[in-house]
Amino acid sequence: MREIKFRAWDKANKRMSQVQKWDFKFGDLWVEADEEDWVEQPCFELMQYTGLKDKNGKEIYEGDIVQFDRDNPRVKPKLNLPVIFENGCFQTGIHDRLILSHVHNAIDVIGNIYEYPELLK
Repeated sequence: MREIKFRAWDKANKRMSQVQKWDFKFGDLWVEADEEDWVEQPCFELMQYTGLKDKNGKEIYEGDIVQFDRDNPRVKPKLNLPVIFENGCFQTGIHDRLILSHVHNAIDVIGNIYEYPELLK
């Protein structure tokens, strides 16, 4: 069974935080990121851990930007792709989606869509 955890992009402070705990109160999602006080969820974008690591052992989260090995015949070199959750699984790719669990050993996490959106251009 994979570890269930999240990180959060703090929209107000423009920084990434690990989510320590969360609680549902009165129908709203509240998040406690790092050591800070509880903050209402609309201030955050939550990203779930995929349970997988890239070829260097770095954890892969939804919203990460990954790059394939130059030798991978399925994708042209230096193509940066976002990690998404779609159809019940974590995937990467643009037109032809690749299931992340099949390719995670051949990719590097090079950033994420919030801190480095220019990597997708």
